[in-house]
Amino acid sequence: MYRALHLIKLNPENIDWKKADNLRYIKARGFHPANIYVQLGYYYQRLKNYETAVRWYLKAQQYPKLSAYYTTDLKIAECLDDLNEKCKALSYYHRHLSQNPADEEVHHTVAKLCYEIKDYAQACTHFHKAVKLMARFKNIPARVALVYTDWARSEEHTSELQ
Repeated sequence: MYRALHLIKLNPENIDWKKADNLRYIKARGFHPANIYVQLGYYYQRLKNYETAVRWYLKAQQYPKLSAYYTTDLKIAECLDDLNEKCKALSYYHRHLSQNPADEEVHHTVAKLCYEIKDYAQACTHFHKAVKLMARFKNIPARVALVYTDWARSEEHTSELQ
């Protein structure tokens, strides 16, 4: 069957990059195409070539089971965020959260992103979820932050946020 690509180092010597888009080339080497595409996305993301990384992650999404395993929605969102395409990034963050609702780090990231685009209601909602999820694992600081979040969401202080 297919070899797991994460067991080998992804570098230019291991793959002929010009043929990486060719399914026959990939399968002949024993790799599943989604593995190659995701690893290429990682490679280009590390090089800060975000547009190319997004292209490879989108290609990996042709294989839904494996792309969900690799959380390609999250990786695409990170790249789009780095490209300052905030609204597109938000849609991919939301797609990730629909499959991983307990990801407190992504809720926190979405809260910051919503705050940047001045969507304060969504920022509060996601910050509240992030803090609530953190409260399960961490003790006092998260609970104090939850109190402040509840205070900010109350009707009497909503005008102060905007």
